[in-house]
Amino acid sequence: MALKDSSPEKWVYKEHTRIKHNILMNYLSPWMVKLGKYYRHIIFVDGFAGRGEYFDENGKLLAVGSPIKALQVANSLLEKAKEKNRPPYFDNFTCICLEKDTDNYKNLKEVLSREYEKLKFKNSLDYILKNDEFALAAEDIIRKIKYELAPSFFFIDPFGFSGVPFKLIKEILSLPRTEVFFNLMTRDINRFLNLESNRENLRSLYSNMKWKDICSALYGQERDVALKNLFIENLYSEGKSKYVSSFRMCMNERYQTLYYLIHATNHFDGFKIMKDIMFKQSSFGNYEYSGPYDAKRKGQISLFDLSGADYVDTNRLEKILIDRYKNKYVKWEQILKDIYKDTEYIETHIRKAVNNLIKKGLAFVEKNTENKKVGKIGPGDMVKFL
Repeated sequence: MALKDSSPEKWVYKEHTRIKHNILMNYLSPWMVKLGKYYRHIIFVDGFAGRGEYFDENGKLLAVGSPIKALQVANSLLEKAKEKNRPPYFDNFTCICLEKDTDNYKNLKEVLSREYEKLKFKNSLDYILKNDEFALAAEDIIRKIKYELAPSFFFIDPFGFSGVPFKLIKEILSLPRTEVFFNLMTRDINRFLNLESNRENLRSLYSNMKWKDICSALYGQERDVALKNLFIENLYSEGKSKYVSSFRMCMNERYQTLYYLIHATNHFDGFKIMKDIMFKQSSFGNYEYSGPYDAKRKGQISLFDLSGADYVDTNRLEKILIDRYKNKYVKWEQILKDIYKDTEYIETHIRKAVNNLIKKGLAFVEKNTENKKVGKIGPGDMVKFL
């Protein structure tokens, strides 16, 4: 029997939840700064906001929920701006929280009210809390965002996979300057696949029947990957997203996929920032939390004073660059866009690979006169691959 959304077991603060929150909050900060330059009101929507607090197995408070964390991030940015004696990064940040479970809603309401009073910049921060289902309340939120022309970030983090029709995600992604951060619960898809009611939820989630062939033909991790890839394919083809990144989250107790975090945006800067964050959150730069193996891997990295980047094979990347750009002049920004989108590599690896090719006489750089950083490839620089 499935646990209620308010069951205490669901609100133990596990490592995969901590990492999920780290990825989200590390992204929200630069997102607010970037969008706040041009649009003074920005909106964060937490579609499955949950409770206001997380505990350990013994009932000790460990963390507050994602809506409160988002407000705290916004508040800290305004504090930082004041300390630097500069204009605030934005005029107003609104956190819209939806939670359908009545017990969770009551707890979130109490904790939000308490924690909000601790914020120093309440005049620039507000929240809207609704005891409602995401799919039912989203239409009103979409209308509000359209009316205000505000940039928005939707965090869609359900328990399970019901209540998130893809047609709604598609409508959200049609909003200008809007991004989605989605939790695809592949473990639950596999667990409840044979229930007819859940098959209807899958039809709604994927908006087509390709999932059925995947579930019939594949098993285990191979099926998980295929279900994730199908969802990403739909974000590109139907959601019209230009850039999508993903992060695999395993169970704490065993090396088995629990869910995938999937980020969709139409802006390369956002895609790059999110991919960098996801890489740094994974022990070996493999874009995953590896459950019981993760602590061991992090211990090894700490022991030898290495980062995940040190384990990446840039020899392969050098070959990719030569095969792709041989005898071509390519702008540095274009190289970043191509390699970020088509491979697992990030800027650290790309710089290392290009510099290695320069040392080997297989590439050289023509500097942009406006790029003052001597010896460092930057915006406007052209790389000639030989």
